[in-house]
Amino acid sequence: MGTTGLPELIARTHDDYAYNARASAEVAGVTKDSVYLVSLPAGHNFPLACPGILGVLLAGGRVVMLPSPEPARAFATIEAEGVTHTAVVPAVAGRWLERAAQHGAGQLATLRVVQVGGARLADELACQVEPVLGARLQQVFGMAEGLLLTRGPYTPRGYYRAAEHNARSFTGDGWFRTGDICLRTPEGNLVVAGRDKDMINRGGEKISAEEIENLVYRLPSVSQVAAVAMPDPVLGERVCVYVVPRAGATVTLEEIRARMEGAEVARFKLPERLVVVEELAWTKVGKIDKKALRTDIADRLKAELPGG
Repeated sequence: MGTTGLPELIARTHDDYAYNARASAEVAGVTKDSVYLVSLPAGHNFPLACPGILGVLLAGGRVVMLPSPEPARAFATIEAEGVTHTAVVPAVAGRWLERAAQHGAGQLATLRVVQVGGARLADELACQVEPVLGARLQQVFGMAEGLLLTRGPYTPRGYYRAAEHNARSFTGDGWFRTGDICLRTPEGNLVVAGRDKDMINRGGEKISAEEIENLVYRLPSVSQVAAVAMPDPVLGERVCVYVVPRAGATVTLEEIRARMEGAEVARFKLPERLVVVEELAWTKVGKIDKKALRTDIADRLKAELPGG
């Protein structure tokens, strides 16, 4: 099943998975000499077949497994096993970058490819991966159902016994709608800008949460950030940012707004509330749990009302 919203049963076939695993392995440069580290939940599509366990084994390579991607143990395992490829989510990539910046990346000498998926990796983190970790960054985008508005050998024909959901998610001629918002560059490349569910509607102005997060990540005091919609009786929604500061650092709303204004960001996009936390809410597959954060800020606002 997918990793967002309520669970749906995604009808997959063995041919689907074999095609996906082999095609992904080719793109990732996997060969019989590859060593793949699995530290994410192995049953999920990303570490299972993109190319994951299946793609590496089909290519004749070797798979090494860890119960978690904790940086110290992961780095030691990469060195001991000669790991060449691995897959992480953005939060883990951030922790690995911090570890390498503090202790060096000498243990990662054999690592050639770091795949990041599950959610979009902020540009400010993406540009650090190769210079800091010494490995090529490969951003893996998609979902268990397939890529963008798509139809092909890996696209299912529909969810199992879910007619209402199918009517929303598939066109009449079988194209699958993912709900992702993409931009096409003049060169013909696609840039993922976010999901339609991750847009903040401030008085009719649509704001990409990921755009806000990329801007906030430019502050050296910020370790992790999540932008979410905050309910507002006048405008409908306003921008709220949750921030985990780096060790020993402080972050203020004024600092965030000043940095964004300095980058000539439109004023309606400026965050209007900052919540500093020690840790963000995460889903079981390592994505930031935006639903939990939206619930949290709504509860905070209710508690601040008279009699709340």
